[in-house]
Amino acid sequence: MPAAPLDAAAAARLRGHADRLALRLAHHDPALHALARPTDPRAGALYDAIEDVRCEALGARGLPGVARNLAAALAEDLAEELARATPGAPANDRLTELARALPLRLRERLSGTALPPIATALLTGTRDELDRRSGATIERLRPLVADQAAFARGARDLLGDLGLECDAALSTGRRPMRTGLRLSIPRAPPTDAPALARAITPATEDAPAAGLDPFAPAGPARRAAGTERRPRADPRRRAPRAPASDYRVFTRAHDEILLPERDADPTELDRLGAALRARARPFEAELARLAHRLERRVLAPQRRHWRFDQDDGVLDTQRLSRVIADPSGRTVYKVAVDADFKDTIVTLLVDNSGSLRGTSIVIAALCTDFLARALERCGVKVEILGFTTREWNGGRSREAWLRAGSPRRPGRLSDLRHVIYKPADAPARRARRNLGWMLHPGLLKENVDGEALCWAHERLLARPERRRILLVISDGIPLDESTLSENGSGFLERHLREVIAWIEHSSPVELIAIGVGHDVGHFYAQATTVQRIEALGTVLFDRVAALFTARPGRR
Repeated sequence: MPAAPLDAAAAARLRGHADRLALRLAHHDPALHALARPTDPRAGALYDAIEDVRCEALGARGLPGVARNLAAALAEDLAEELARATPGAPANDRLTELARALPLRLRERLSGTALPPIATALLTGTRDELDRRSGATIERLRPLVADQAAFARGARDLLGDLGLECDAALSTGRRPMRTGLRLSIPRAPPTDAPALARAITPATEDAPAAGLDPFAPAGPARRAAGTERRPRADPRRRAPRAPASDYRVFTRAHDEILLPERDADPTELDRLGAALRARARPFEAELARLAHRLERRVLAPQRRHWRFDQDDGVLDTQRLSRVIADPSGRTVYKVAVDADFKDTIVTLLVDNSGSLRGTSIVIAALCTDFLARALERCGVKVEILGFTTREWNGGRSREAWLRAGSPRRPGRLSDLRHVIYKPADAPARRARRNLGWMLHPGLLKENVDGEALCWAHERLLARPERRRILLVISDGIPLDESTLSENGSGFLERHLREVIAWIEHSSPVELIAIGVGHDVGHFYAQATTVQRIEALGTVLFDRVAALFTARPGRR
């Protein structure tokens, strides 16, 4: 604990250490970091230091106060390091001196702020050689600070500039190098993250200057959104009428429905799939146990069950006393009925908002994966969908609104992004690769739940199955700052309530919700709350099992 009372210098140092921790929690993914980390101890330590510089540069660029705090903390660290140095110790070799100075020079170039005097002094004698060896690589890294994966590849190039060994096998990013990783704490990005991302991300042909689009296709042109083939709906079914509502949308021109396997870079999908598998290890055994238990519970009543109190069929021996008391009674028979839940589809609609970043989204992806595979083995179709927005703070929709003169009460004012991770008719084993996309740092943004429910509900109504179940995994109320700032704080929540009431009272779709960390029971009639994200698997599998294992009772 720091001494009290704090003087101004001590307070700045303390804030610097806190800012350093906060920036790492907000911007660092341990699994992605591990994928490219060299196994050589010296190279690995420098690689770690370079990643720390990246995280701190994100805060220092747009927040002058944070930059001053980080400089104070750095000065304190360097002073303590010099104080620990043994007088008269032999001088370090040149490579060690360069490796020690490289993070300082990188910090200077990436953050755009001056180093504290003690750091400037330590760079004396190495600055010119560092610039000659790695200056070009550092320049390439400057626009990549917000993209940890791309920056990691450049960090390995920096190590190569100094002659440090980097395992060739690691550069593919296809297998994790460490197990038992400590998972990052779930945290929403800071409010200034979009501005920082726009400031440091260059525009490309396929992405606007507002930030690189993580769904930019490998080819030159993006395919039309929502063009996947759907099963033909049963013509005898009529969709329920939409609820009367004052909900409005300023423009749908920039909304999109995407399939990762079609719209994402295959190499990026493979890398994120590997990252998901690396982070899955602590949870796989428990989820596999739950999946096997679900299969046993679902398959047991699948074979057949009995319908009692029938006018004909097989005599129910437990009703013989009724025959003796009333020989004219006829409802003493039972009929064997095959279970019909194979004619069922379950849609899992997963909130992909920024507040689920970190461990929460990892567990949500894993639970949906294991659940889809378990139900597939039981003959039940499963679709996995996600919903978020394309950009923070409204994106192109808000830009169009500003160009139109900023009319009052514009309605929903953001670009929606809906994701189809697994179509209902796709095998679960093929969809596992897509679920890794939930870990993409550019995916998780804001959430407009009401429209996401309408979209998922519409897809269910187009299915031929007789029983349709929509299961929502969310962590709270809708949140889209651009929309709420122009329409009032309750605009999205009112629409969500209207959509839920419409589905629950007028639709053949069964609606169930699981709230992660927040009680969603005040929205949904059938809801369960999970206070700890680690308990999501148990609750999810139990709720699904209950849907299929309830047997009709005696009348």
